[in-house]
Amino acid sequence: MKKNILFLVIGLILGLSIAAGAAILYNAKDIEFTPNDASWNVDNMQDAINDIKDNYIPKSEILGKVWKFDYTGGEQTFSVPYTGTYKIELWGAQGGYNDLINTSGKGAYTAGNIELIESKELFVYVGGKGGSTNQDENVGGYNGGGYSGTCPPNETSYGYNYGGGGATDIRLVNGVWDNFDSLKSRIMVAAGGGGTSNYLNWSPGWKTFGGYAGGLVGQDGTGEYGDQIGGGATQTSYGINPHGSKYSGNFGYAVQYITSGYAGGGGGGYYGGANGFGTGGGGGSSFISGYTGCNAIAETSTSSNIVHTGQPNHYSGMIFTDAKMIAGNAIMPTHDGASTMTGNAGNGFARITLVSLD
Repeated sequence: MKKNILFLVIGLILGLSIAAGAAILYNAKDIEFTPNDASWNVDNMQDAINDIKDNYIPKSEILGKVWKFDYTGGEQTFSVPYTGTYKIELWGAQGGYNDLINTSGKGAYTAGNIELIESKELFVYVGGKGGSTNQDENVGGYNGGGYSGTCPPNETSYGYNYGGGGATDIRLVNGVWDNFDSLKSRIMVAAGGGGTSNYLNWSPGWKTFGGYAGGLVGQDGTGEYGDQIGGGATQTSYGINPHGSKYSGNFGYAVQYITSGYAGGGGGGYYGGANGFGTGGGGGSSFISGYTGCNAIAETSTSSNIVHTGQPNHYSGMIFTDAKMIAGNAIMPTHDGASTMTGNAGNGFARITLVSLD
């Protein structure tokens, strides 16, 4: 009799599958069949059958599902709902600017497919646009955007300086955004662009140009005055400013304190761009684990001793396929994927799409 009940349950499962069509996903982890248990009876069987009915999910309702992450100024978590392949897309933030001098660098775009296991947690850090303020704040965008230079004290009429844009990234270790163990766990980074500045009383129309966020290499910041550029970041080095080390970037971020001079802040990224000195800030560099040309760091790296491996795969073994990396001066998808744009303006963004189920 118990065997007949078991066969009946199996038959009902198969019947439901056939009736619903081939495109069916059933998550059976919460249902247990124990027909040999002394407590098993017809009521148990009916409850189990109802659970099966309630837990059938058409694949058409899951494949292509999208999770979106806007800028919040803090860490966000993606808990993998199903084992399968996911497409991750990131947009870095733009450097700061105002309407009169909209010459900051725009954010980069990175994308790729990766296999993820159910319940795995990824940590999403979405970059903020560089501060569009005057000398009183000069803030860099969240997640690595550099603080800009200052004008002479109490003389706001002289000009304005703007912070660099923050990077958008995916990490395996959470924590405060600039924690080194968290930074080195990044498996994908879309860099931020350099901020701009101007000096109103120097000469009419004087301004600087923030470097665009890089793919493998960020663009240098430039300007109409001086040659002490805010250098763009690379795969193995932060951006350099010949005016001095205090204007240069770091692993994961640009300068995080206000510097002197008329300058835009560097963009955040795998490495951060340099602040300018009489120029715009340099763009940060991007990174994708597995992408040709990227240079991953070793797991043994510390904040005072970063060791590059010379190959693109992150030490976690998590590798992206079908990867794309687009600098902030090039054509990339819009956040909804419906169109295209040249570089990412404003805050960063992240988008995760379920591509296939295992």
